[in-house]
Amino acid sequence: AALYRRGRRLPPRGLDTGGPDLAVEVISPGSGRYDRVEKMHWYASIGVPEYWIVDAERHTLERLVLGEAGTYAVAEALAEDSVFRPACFAGLEIPLAELGSLPDVGE
Repeated sequence: AALYRRGRRLPPRGLDTGGPDLAVEVISPGSGRYDRVEKMHWYASIGVPEYWIVDAERHTLERLVLGEAGTYAVAEALAEDSVFRPACFAGLEIPLAELGSLPDVGE
């Protein structure tokens, strides 16, 4: 999912002309390498400030922040019974223990 802050103008021709403020990837079986390597480099190349990688099967969440050098650094890495409370979304709480109970996309 790509998210934009309120009031920010969307790129006119899609993500090739500008990136969102946040990208969130939920890893599917078999997509881990693609999400952690290929997509991460692509999001960095278009300047996405934050990239969250959620692994519902393993109950983990990584919050990556784009640095001045144009690469991501892990700002937070949470697992199991942790609750993710991102400062950029006041009031949002993601209990990682409940990630495995999310419905499948096909349901």
